[in-house]
Amino acid sequence: MTPDAGLGALALVLGFHQIATDLAPLSHALGKGEAAEISDLVRLRVSWAPRPGRRGRLSRASPTRQPPLIAERKDGGFMVVVAVRGGKALVQVFGTAPQTIDLETLEADLIGRRRH
Repeated sequence: MTPDAGLGALALVLGFHQIATDLAPLSHALGKGEAAEISDLVRLRVSWAPRPGRRGRLSRASPTRQPPLIAERKDGGFMVVVAVRGGKALVQVFGTAPQTIDLETLEADLIGRRRH
């Protein structure tokens, strides 16, 4: 896990929504010298790219609900759930290539809160 894994995940999700960003301005907006927590990502999502009718929020919903979304991992890191189809999920951890995993593996790796 890298210190900016959360910000990297947020940048990936913003990119999927065609909102160009970079880690430096996200880090500056975060305003603290440590890794982003899930609540920080929600706050940044709302302030960075407000959209009518769409808010950043925490959810315990299934990670199959409305990808792309940021999922918090049990190891303290974050992953982006890009798509779900046929019992498989396309996920990406910041700084790595996307990979396909089965939904059981995905559920086992998450702590039960997702930001979308």
